[in-house]
Amino acid sequence: MRKIALCFIATLFLSCSVLEQYKPQEKVKCKTTEYIAVETSFSSARVPRTGLFPVIFDQNLRVDPGFGKVLTSKLAQALLQENIFPAVETIERWEPVIRDEFFSANHVTLKLARELDLDYILIFYYKAESNRETIYTKILDARKNITVFYGSASVFLKPHWLKLAMEDLNLYEQDLRLKEYSDSLVNCVVRGILGGD
Repeated sequence: MRKIALCFIATLFLSCSVLEQYKPQEKVKCKTTEYIAVETSFSSARVPRTGLFPVIFDQNLRVDPGFGKVLTSKLAQALLQENIFPAVETIERWEPVIRDEFFSANHVTLKLARELDLDYILIFYYKAESNRETIYTKILDARKNITVFYGSASVFLKPHWLKLAMEDLNLYEQDLRLKEYSDSLVNCVVRGILGGD
């Protein structure tokens, strides 16, 4: 009986290892929405100081802080690669009020940007739902106290049947989605800032 139990455990362990390495192909669809877009040029005679605060995650989402840094860095790199901004600084300073006022007037965030002597500030809010991941984006002009861009970028997920089965059996953590789809979502965010679908 003991041999049978050991064989079963060994088979289960081997199966899990194989499933972990297997990454089925999935269909990912990007949709962007523009709520506010003010015609502006982010380049001038003087290179504007543009700051990027760490990505804000929805409070219902448990995320490894290391992933937040990676995602913020990916967004900064993508914005530079597409020449949306001539330079982007990642701001390490974090205030909970930035999350609290994201969907409102952003007074404290603008004040913080001016304290840091920034011309523009970028803030991103990450929300996850059952079939999609969304990043809301705001670009604020700290000198004029206005929002020059506000939009959202969503990646809709159509998981492969095997991955759904793995999730049901707890062999695949749903939180891994965040890491797997981050590149697609960053590309979708940049596409939205550049003018959408």
